[in-house]
Amino acid sequence: GEHVFAMRAFGPHGTYICTMAIVLGYVGVACFESCTIPLCISYIWPDFMQGYLYTIAGYDVYVTQIIVAILVGIFITYINIRGVKQAAIFQTIMTLIIVGVGIFMIAAGVFAGDTAIAESQLFSSDDTGLAIKGAMTVMMLTPFFFIGFDVIPQTAEEIKVPFKKIGRIMVISILVAVLFYMAIILSIGLLMTPEQITESINGSGLVSADAIKN
Repeated sequence: GEHVFAMRAFGPHGTYICTMAIVLGYVGVACFESCTIPLCISYIWPDFMQGYLYTIAGYDVYVTQIIVAILVGIFITYINIRGVKQAAIFQTIMTLIIVGVGIFMIAAGVFAGDTAIAESQLFSSDDTGLAIKGAMTVMMLTPFFFIGFDVIPQTAEEIKVPFKKIGRIMVISILVAVLFYMAIILSIGLLMTPEQITESINGSGLVSADAIKN
């Protein structure tokens, strides 16, 4: 879907850049999800990680983690093979869950958060180099968050939307997602002190989950 859209809009050179970026994004997301889903399970079930195999880049890898990653990969592949309708239903359910949890977290930040905590975190340093490093770190993560927007051109034919509206839908959806993520980040800043955030990063690695728990 994206390849055809880019070819019509930008020709072969623009299409090559677009398609390769998406391929690399998907490879990164596949690896990211393989690690993240078992990590989320282990947060709820601490004894989940069993059968130690090896350590890479300071991260321990377990048999149960690999089994879950493989099973989830097979399930997602099966859903996509079944067709667009089944994939759309599954994605809608998962999106509603994410939005629901996000709204809960934002509400927690508004009603239970402390603005005094957030004020100390708005700018982490007066050092320009450190600020740029922080911004670049966030930019490195954006492919993980934005890879899902290519669903719009993929499903354009099925959802019967006029071509002129597809671009508008994509831009609006990205802007809404940006606002959603900003609200999540702000909520964490209202619910957790800098020390708690550092402890969470070095501990569970799931800062949002720790913020909700708080």
